Amino acid sequence: MLFVAAKVESIAILLCLGAARAACDPSSWPDLDTHVCGGCKALVNWKPYGSTCGGYCSGIGLTCVDGWEEVGDDGCTEGENLGCDRSYFGTGDAICECAGDYDEANYGACRQSNCPCQRGFRLPGDWGWDATADINYVRTNAFIAAAVNCACTRCGHYDFIKAWPAYDGGCGIAQTVVADGSAASQVVLNYYPLDDSTCAATQTKVQAFPDGVCLDPQTTALPFVKFTCSADGATYDYEAYGADPNCQGAADAGSAFAIPTPGCGLSADPSAPGESYISAECFGPDYNSDMSCGAPANTVDAGKKQSSGQTTSSRRSRALVAVVVAVAA
Repeated sequence: MLFVAAKVESIAILLCLGAARAACDPSSWPDLDTHVCGGCKALVNWKPYGSTCGGYCSGIGLTCVDGWEEVGDDGCTEGENLGCDRSYFGTGDAICECAGDYDEANYGACRQSNCPCQRGFRLPGDWGWDATADINYVRTNAFIAAAVNCACTRCGHYDFIKAWPAYDGGCGIAQTVVADGSAASQVVLNYYPLDDSTCAATQTKVQAFPDGVCLDPQTTALPFVKFTCSADGATYDYEAYGADPNCQGAADAGSAFAIPTPGCGLSADPSAPGESYISAECFGPDYNSDMSCGAPANTVDAGKKQSSGQTTSSRRSRALVAVVVAVAA
């Protein structure tokens, strides 16, 4: 008897919400004009980027801090201040200072302490490249909406999250979706280490699947499957349909039905390296989830005052479900 669970091969993103960012190492910057002038400042050829420091920094995945005309012979002597938006007629280079990912660690710590549901969370593999696509995920996935809302509300002052292409509109949309419960509910799988048979330690991975939707094998690395919660979220079904792309008719032998909540079970034969224990939850407006993503009620990250009207629940109603699918060997 082999116990398996749905697996998803996707980019493991730390909910940086678009982390295609360049490291703040000016010596590795493209179009560098030989001179590094500081930890995140250099003389650069800015013409391909619209001849502004704002264009250059954003073009390499960073945020502009300031810019100057270059004077003198050393390449780093600052002349007229150009800021991020001004150009300088007749010159193909300038000294640009960008904001790198220096706050990544602080942002990550903020997210970990303020939004526990995100620990180990895997966003879709195409996340962070297209604002429209990301916003669609937020609108249609209750768990992603809750995770994004928590990150924006609790840690949105960090530059690291501001690099997300959908940051300007996506945060507000996530807040609205959480408030009105309009996103589709999910079956959320929580993965734990093999030595944690109680599913009590920190998750190593979290993955959300649409409730009651037939999933393509390219998404799950399994045959066509469907996770469906009961009306009250107290149980769920795992149904496998082999090569049937519509998940119609009777499910294959080995599917599991009415798996009770809560629970904790092996995802695979314990002798198989890299496997783990798994639990799950029925998450979203259909199951009375408070959608706070575990955010504490009264703590606010250092350096940020919580604006009026922004409240978070001190508790999180999470029904953990064992994703234990018995498949005949």
